[in-house]
Amino acid sequence: MTTPTTTDYSTLLKRAAEKIAGLQQRLGEAEARHKVPIAVVGMACRFPGGADSPDAYWRLLTDGVDAVTGLPAERRRPESPHLADPNAPHTTQGSYLPGVDGFDAAFFGITDAEATAMDPQQRLLLEVTWEALEHAGLPVEALRATTTGVFMGVTGSDYWQLRMRRPDLGPLDAATGIGSAGSFAVGRISHLLGLQGPCMCLDTGCSSAMVGVHLATRSLRSGESDTALVGAAHLMLGAEGTETLADLGVLSRQGKCKTFDAEADGFVVGEGCGVIVLKRLPDALRDGDRVLAVIKGSATNHNGASGALGIPNGSAQRAVIRGAYADAATPAASVGYVEAHGTGTPLGDAIELQALVDELVPGRDPDLPLVVGTGKTNIGHLETASGMAALIKAVLCLHHGAIPAHLHFSTPHPELAQAAEQIVIPTESRPWPAPEGTPRTAGVSSFSANGTNVHVVLADAPTTNAAATGTPAAATTTATPATGAPAGTPAAVDPAADTLAAGAEAGTPAASDPATGTPTSVNPKPSTPALGAEADIPTAGGPADTLRAGRPGATPTGAPKTDGAATRTPAAGAPTADGPAGGTQAGGVAAGAPAAGGPADTPTADDPAGTRETGTPTAVNPLTGTPTTGAVPAAEAPPLLPPHLLSPHLLPLSARSPEALRTLATRVAARLDEGVPLADVAWTAACRRSHLEHRLTVTAATAAEAARLLRAAAAGRSEPGALATGRHTGGRRPVVFSYGPPDAEALLSLLRPPAGTDPRAAAAIDVLNALNALEPTVATTTGTSLRALLAGSERLPADPEGLRLVGRALQLALTAWWRSAGITPATVIGVGEGRWAAAHAAGRIGTDQALAANSADPAAAGTDGSVLPLHLCDDAREAAALAARLAASKRHVHLELGAATPLPTALGQLHCQGVPVDWAGLHPLGARFAELPRYPWQHKSYWWGRTP
Repeated sequence: MTTPTTTDYSTLLKRAAEKIAGLQQRLGEAEARHKVPIAVVGMACRFPGGADSPDAYWRLLTDGVDAVTGLPAERRRPESPHLADPNAPHTTQGSYLPGVDGFDAAFFGITDAEATAMDPQQRLLLEVTWEALEHAGLPVEALRATTTGVFMGVTGSDYWQLRMRRPDLGPLDAATGIGSAGSFAVGRISHLLGLQGPCMCLDTGCSSAMVGVHLATRSLRSGESDTALVGAAHLMLGAEGTETLADLGVLSRQGKCKTFDAEADGFVVGEGCGVIVLKRLPDALRDGDRVLAVIKGSATNHNGASGALGIPNGSAQRAVIRGAYADAATPAASVGYVEAHGTGTPLGDAIELQALVDELVPGRDPDLPLVVGTGKTNIGHLETASGMAALIKAVLCLHHGAIPAHLHFSTPHPELAQAAEQIVIPTESRPWPAPEGTPRTAGVSSFSANGTNVHVVLADAPTTNAAATGTPAAATTTATPATGAPAGTPAAVDPAADTLAAGAEAGTPAASDPATGTPTSVNPKPSTPALGAEADIPTAGGPADTLRAGRPGATPTGAPKTDGAATRTPAAGAPTADGPAGGTQAGGVAAGAPAAGGPADTPTADDPAGTRETGTPTAVNPLTGTPTTGAVPAAEAPPLLPPHLLSPHLLPLSARSPEALRTLATRVAARLDEGVPLADVAWTAACRRSHLEHRLTVTAATAAEAARLLRAAAAGRSEPGALATGRHTGGRRPVVFSYGPPDAEALLSLLRPPAGTDPRAAAAIDVLNALNALEPTVATTTGTSLRALLAGSERLPADPEGLRLVGRALQLALTAWWRSAGITPATVIGVGEGRWAAAHAAGRIGTDQALAANSADPAAAGTDGSVLPLHLCDDAREAAALAARLAASKRHVHLELGAATPLPTALGQLHCQGVPVDWAGLHPLGARFAELPRYPWQHKSYWWGRTP
């Protein structure tokens, strides 16, 4: 046996130290994932009193509205003993939703018969979930086949009970069973939206929604889900549930929810639905999402063996509060506001108040008392959905920096009287300023008669010194996502990105905030805007940061992809964009267009649809659309920006039906009338909304002009050149590029930036023309600078040969513009002098050959290098006939490069015909998120025994 030497021990110790350091790093990363904050990026609701959106809910709260009304006549039971009791108004008072029989079944591809069999709670969840995704700016097609979790609270089905009383409707069928089961209410959401994360129907009574929040945060932190939809719905369609609560003695005989008041005698029933959208905070910042608030932590437990089932347990409530703040790594004494469960029952109020005093008051700054309130005084107790109403209210309080009045409070509950110095019940709306240097913190409690308790800790959305744009953010946080590299780390950086960034930095900077020096939009956001107003999105510092992150406008990993996004084939009847799916322009190939070496989507054994996204995209030469390997030579470096921003702006809208599209156009026109910048509306509609089958686009330079065109579309009037409409019936729409003899002056007019274009875009033009393959060759052969021509500082060559070559170069530049918009050809046609540009677009000849003065006729070139079908025609008539045949037989869309139609208008026409567009690539500098009107549902009445 050999005795180890001193050197051996030293080596072993070094290896052990390295191993320990690695383990410590892994442990730190695991702990960071476990504590990563969760961003609330979207919300939607249907609450009583007309609170059918977060903004409407906030107005109801701040206006001090009591939404309690009488029981709708159709929900009364004439034989109820309570109706004959003059001392029992509690059974005829409540907060109810109108029109619960209404549903847009056609939108979701659901038949009338199936819709009739669906519990209205299922219908509510479908529509409100869609609205929440719209509010978050997450197109549904971006979530298809992703690990998006669905956590919904559904308890009971009055609709099923109503059906059981109707033997005249015949025997029950499968649709009735599926339509009444809560598990199918949640499963239907995942099915119709194509989501493949966890899917859970939760029933813990009144705490169901908040248990969903707790489980969703765990799922996100573990990496099981990357996005989560959390919500709940509750409807009281029959009188039995209310009568049972009356028999239990928990309903207020005053018909008022007087939580924490000495006269409190119970609650008032209510109904509603709420859904929120959650993402890990680093992911939300990376993807440029609007963050409304942050969930720091949560905890849940059970009362255990309390006095009796249904009786609150103070020690359990104290424990769940302690657990939540420990999970949030937040001092309990720092919470500024608690949205209490607060049902208004004397026993429950006393126990909850004492638990809050015991856990949240010790150690508080005496000048910062704990404010406690509950929205139940406004809208009653929504039972299963009450947690959603509470959490959405708390998010709104953080967002607006204010706390609404707590209604029906005059004489404090005895327990509250003892803690009057530590707890404040706001009898009128009050501002909620943020403590200097620290975010505001809110707590939300939700308890259930079955004994399940939940407490969630919320905090302000993070502030960043970033531009107010929708461009995905660079790494501005040290938190580590549950999967992959740290947030904001580019998966791959273009080798020319730093050079381009330097060029962008040389341009005119954006307007800046005088207080911070950070870039801002021209119209800065108010300090506390309504959620319906445009909102800042945390981003990198400007165009240079965007360029360094890769191709400007390209969608980062996990971010929404629209129109040209790769998705899986949807289920039949699912609410997809009904547009073809394909690779993003970051990969350089639009949907339906072949790339070098094969089609854009290649089926495989485990991906028969051929729609799976694959790894990091390769670099692409924009002049040819072909992938490149390794570094791109300087002379062939691809332009990473389109020649200019879309100006005038192109605004796309879509809907499931013509009627809905007309309504949406009218509503968006009204938003523009309110002063929301057109650039923000156009960007949000293009990049942050799903593109459905009925489409329209308007091309306008001002908001007033866009509003006029939208109203013209709603009225059925045509506006040639500025307004396009169409219906995309599904499937891929290949594009035929056709090139005629180039008209250099006309091509310059198409490519030249309009007056007033953002100066940063002018800098991008310099970058584009300095690095692409055209400038050196054109300058050498003609002595002309394309950059100078586009800038208007140089004239076109006078000699015919120079003019001919410049015309070819401009055709190649125009091809690059269309490729930057995600439009790539499936077939190419060339006529006369346009044959060189056509052959170049098809990959048959290179740039040097296309621009050479003595280049051979493309017809004589070989076809070995051609990646696209190429047709060289003798005259325009032959080319038009060929394009018509392709359109008739293969559904090709004809694009004539060099036509006089302005590029934004032509792009809108293609979009309306179903051609995928890389909208993000057309907005390389981003914009601010502008909340657009929610989808205009086309409701029909569905109810047992009725014909829709």
